[in-house]
This record gives sequence, C-alpha cells and structure tokens, in this order.
Amino acid sequence: MSENSIETVVGEYITALTGTSVKPIPESTLESIGVDSISLVKILVFIEKKFGVSLVDSGVSRENLETFGKLTDFIRSLSES
Repeated sequence: MSENSIETVVGEYITALTGTSVKPIPESTLESIGVDSISLVKILVFIEKKFGVSLVDSGVSRENLETFGKLTDFIRSLSES
C-alpha cells in the first residue's frame, strides 16, 4: 500500500469517526483532531482489521500515537515487515 493511501484511509476514518472537518496532517496530534480515548480504541481496531497487523504484538507505544504522522509511519513499518 502506498504512503499516501495509508494516510488517506486512516485520515478519512478518523474524520468520519470524530465528525470533524479537520483533515489530519502529519504534525497533527491525535487530540487536536478530535480523538479521545474511546475513539483511539476504535481507530486501533480499524487499523488492525484494515491493514492485517497486530498492534499489541508489534509493541505499539505512546510515542507511536503522538501525532498522525507517527501513527501512519508506524502502520507503514508494520505493513512492510
């Protein structure tokens, strides 16, 4: 999956989930784009299903969830391995 499509798919899901019109950019914190703790769990489940990865087994950390860009980079690294 290309770099842009990961960002597009995850960004569109976050936008739909949070009901915001703010388009996530790599520097966006998840909080700034309307992601709360419940939304975060839904996003992580979506990522696991959509990209066929196991976030728990992969060692996802708070650092991986600091910004939209770090999250999509993390997904990309899992998808490539």
